[in-house]
Amino acid sequence: MAKKASKKVAAKGNRISMEEMFSGLYVPNPGKNPRKKVPDRRTTVLYGMIGSSKTKDKNDNTIVTDAKDAFAKEIQGVSPSYFLLADRIKFKNPLDETHKTDRIKGIERWKWVEVSEKAFQFYLKFLKTQAVRYLTSAEKEQYG
Repeated sequence: MAKKASKKVAAKGNRISMEEMFSGLYVPNPGKNPRKKVPDRRTTVLYGMIGSSKTKDKNDNTIVTDAKDAFAKEIQGVSPSYFLLADRIKFKNPLDETHKTDRIKGIERWKWVEVSEKAFQFYLKFLKTQAVRYLTSAEKEQYG
């Protein structure tokens, strides 16, 4: 019987009909989507430099509402994710004048990079205290 099916497929030019394709496939509810949409329960918290906002979190870190003022981002949910603005292997330092440019020859310089929780905490300490040693610790924690 398998030989007949292969001859039939070969006769059609290696195409199979929809009936042949779905003949052995079980579709539980053909009119309904079996996957239910679950509402997104994640929240994004943006962190900035001291003095950029009056909103603080429980650890006295500065929270900003505008994404262009943010240097760190935490996506809270079932498994939290941590992101920092980085240029290859350097995190953005808002105190350094060379880090003020956002574009080089029309290309976006800073990109959101996922980092470890420890590197994120070091960077938040840097934003809060403006002590560069925490920035260096964050970079060493992330990149080794």
